[in-house]
Amino acid sequence: MRSSDRAWSQLMVATDGPSRARGLLLRRRCSEPLILMPCNDVHTVGMVRKLDIAFVDRCGVVLESYRAVGPMRRLRCPRAVATIERFAECGAWFSEGDRVGLVAYAAQSERKGPTR
Repeated sequence: MRSSDRAWSQLMVATDGPSRARGLLLRRRCSEPLILMPCNDVHTVGMVRKLDIAFVDRCGVVLESYRAVGPMRRLRCPRAVATIERFAECGAWFSEGDRVGLVAYAAQSERKGPTR
């Protein structure tokens, strides 16, 4: 998937230990991916649904990508600094070598500037 092929308007971020360990477990099915940082090792213990998983290096390059990973699996990528996961679904997902980036987004009301 090229960066121009897909953009998510919202995504979830997990940066503390408990939220990274929980990942998508017990979350409602949603289309927003979850970014785990720092993270180079994930598991699907307790998951009912399959996951799409991508490991990303510090430059935003996808090192490894997996589709429809079932329960009771563990995946590791020692060179990764972040992992992106979502509930498996049809449609575009990352491939090795893709570049990933985050863009700051301000709500429409915050972008209007000062009022007179």
